[in-house]
Amino acid sequence: MNVFELTDSNATTTFSDIKTGAWYYDEVATAQRLGIVKGRPNGSFGAQDEITRQDMVVMAYQATTYAGLTSDSEAPLSFVDANGISSYALEGITAMHNAGIISGMDKGEFAPKSKSTRAQAAVVINKILFSL
Repeated sequence: MNVFELTDSNATTTFSDIKTGAWYYDEVATAQRLGIVKGRPNGSFGAQDEITRQDMVVMAYQATTYAGLTSDSEAPLSFVDANGISSYALEGITAMHNAGIISGMDKGEFAPKSKSTRAQAAVVINKILFSL
């Protein structure tokens, strides 16, 4: 949210686990208002939860799309575990891979359901910054 200067300090959120005054409140509230994040079925955001690689990429994709960054390439995914990617994440992962923002793990895997590390998120943010 901050990379694209999208944060709106007047945004509000309905997520049950995002409390007013939390250091990330404005960013999450703005992301919800813009449709970048949708939250959990129980009405929470999952702020303290670990995040999967596919969910991290989907949020990054939604933010880049909202900011107007797109990829013209429509090459199919070549990850050996591409069939394990959830349908809601396929478009974002494909676009981010084709744009060179994300890459796979060892042995040609993407590992969509594996937990994302801070290092992996930092690489994605760095590559987004350099694509601006």
